[in-house]
Amino acid sequence: MSIKDITIVITSFKSEKKIRNCLNSIDKQCRVINVENSNSQDYKQKIEEEFKNVKCILTGENLGYGKANNIGLKKTKTKYALILNPDTELDSSALENFLKATETISNFAIIAPYVQEEKYQATKIISEASKNSKLIIGGIDNPSIYGTLNQIEKFHDSGANHVRIRIPRSGNTVNYFEKISTESSLPVIVIHQNIGGSENSIKPESSLAEPEEIGEICSMDNIVGYITDHSVRFEAIVRNHVPKNKYFWICNGSLIIHGVLIGANGACMAFGNIGSAAAHKIFEYIKLNQFQDALDLQKKVTKIDYFIMKTGRGCLKAALEILGFELGLPRKPQPSLDKKNLSLLEKELESVKPYLF
Repeated sequence: MSIKDITIVITSFKSEKKIRNCLNSIDKQCRVINVENSNSQDYKQKIEEEFKNVKCILTGENLGYGKANNIGLKKTKTKYALILNPDTELDSSALENFLKATETISNFAIIAPYVQEEKYQATKIISEASKNSKLIIGGIDNPSIYGTLNQIEKFHDSGANHVRIRIPRSGNTVNYFEKISTESSLPVIVIHQNIGGSENSIKPESSLAEPEEIGEICSMDNIVGYITDHSVRFEAIVRNHVPKNKYFWICNGSLIIHGVLIGANGACMAFGNIGSAAAHKIFEYIKLNQFQDALDLQKKVTKIDYFIMKTGRGCLKAALEILGFELGLPRKPQPSLDKKNLSLLEKELESVKPYLF
């Protein structure tokens, strides 16, 4: 199953300005049918010329939202259809998460996403509980400048003191961050994912930005840090371009030692939810030249990190519950941890208990 198995249907009515942000947020591999409730040939021409993955259908009159959506759905040839409003903007992982949900949830007719407002509510609760004494970072996965700045303000109002923004999948990356860094009300941490490269390439590559571009972005005044991708080989080159006075965080619990050795000065990772003290200890061991101690602890962390990665977010919540937190069920479609894996997790956590939190 891939993104090519989804067709996105968008009904619009003289929404040219709004819909551009929406279309820019959609992966170009995904087919889009835009049903425009008018007879504007000029609109159709502009949209189809600018967005090669979009087919614009003119209804000739304003048929309303329901009828126009049905026209788009009838033209859909893929297994799945996703209906969006023209003022909607997708996070970079939205389509992948949609496909994961289709594989996990059986016998569904309609799947609906959760709304961004839940993130702001969670941010507000965390901010109030910590009395803003910690790094509270709002996560943004939005390539649109307008959409990104809008989310930054909402995170700011909710109590976040930083934002983490993914490198966009399309457009001029440097220009994007120049605009964001100038207008953002919060310090920005850049996160780099989706490392790529051609099949025959002999050099480390990224499908999103070159090391020099990342260095230029991280040198901007309001950009305070950078979170790596999993390719240590690529990120070792990036480290030479990111200013030493900026955060340079490794992205994964299994790569803490690797990150330190290429110059990381911190980490931002799922494992940090339960084992931030272990990460600190590995950094400390290496600083004191206690490499064998660092390696021994890293092996234990890697084992738990892989276990969590393999079993999903339900495992992370189970780990927190074992450590004494009261949590609800994982968000669907993530399943809860079964008894067998729960027992294995308890055993693994026991081996690093002194280093949790």
